[in-house]
Order: sequence, then structure tokens, then C-alpha cells
Amino acid sequence: MNINEMNKYIYRKATNEDFDELYSSPEAEKWLIPHYDNRRGATLAEPSVAKTWKVFRYMENYERGNEISDWFVYLDKDGSILIMQERFPMPPPYEIYSIDDNREQQFVVLYCSKALENDIQQICEQVVDLGRQGGYYLTGDPEPDFWEDPIISYKMAAPNDYGRYY
Repeated sequence: MNINEMNKYIYRKATNEDFDELYSSPEAEKWLIPHYDNRRGATLAEPSVAKTWKVFRYMENYERGNEISDWFVYLDKDGSILIMQERFPMPPPYEIYSIDDNREQQFVVLYCSKALENDIQQICEQVVDLGRQGGYYLTGDPEPDFWEDPIISYKMAAPNDYGRYY
């Protein structure tokens, strides 16, 4: 990896201004606010040059203990949002929240703005790139084994899947 690749993203803790930008998006009212109104505890990655998007990573809330896994929220400059979780196979009774049988790891898309529907695969690949270059928690420390499955894939969440066990 050359120095230019290392500097193409900025990794940092999300600020109040970042949360204001995310939650003021008209798309946030459709899914994020009703199902996951959490304006703290996220890390963030964004391009270092053109600030055209941000990826927030919310860590699983161990205090509540009902969240399936960490959340990634992609915010585009036009306010479009893609919300997904990185998941692994799950044992009963949680297999209803699991992933495709032939995958070791997969993104589950909980919400996607219409404007981003054709970009889901590309965004998933970008999030994996961010994770590999900036670490599992988007800290800026490279973690090449962030994605374990040989294929970067996603599936749409079931209608009753809100990223929590209950």
C-alpha cells in the first residue's frame, strides 16, 4: 500500500455536527429515527479530499444486549442513506436473523434510499475497503482480515428484521 492509498480516507469519532447532518436527512425519518435513534458512540470514515459521503459505524450496544451486530450507515451528500449490519451465521433461535447458508459473513441491508438502490454492492465493497484500511472500528489502524468471507455480498433484511433480537 502506498502513502496515497493510506491517506485517501479520514477516520475519526463522529461529532455532534456529523450526527446533526445524518439525522437531519429526510431519509433518516423513514427508518433510522424510528428504529435506531442513537446520536452517540459512532466512529466515522470519509474521503480525505471530496467530502461526498460518510460512513458511520455504530458498535453493538452491549448494555441493551439486543442488537444483532454493529451497524454501518452510509450517508451520501444528497442525504440518501443505506443502513446495514455485518452478520455471521447464527444458532437457533436467532437463525431467522442470519445470513445466506453459503456465506461466512454478509451484510444485511436494513434500509436503502431509492437513490442508492443500484449502488448497494459498490457501497458494501467500499465499507469492506474502509474496514481493511482503517480497522474494524474505523480507527485508522489497518486490519486486512476485516472481511473473512471470500465474497463481499449482501441480502435485504426480512420485513420484521430491525437489527435487534427483540
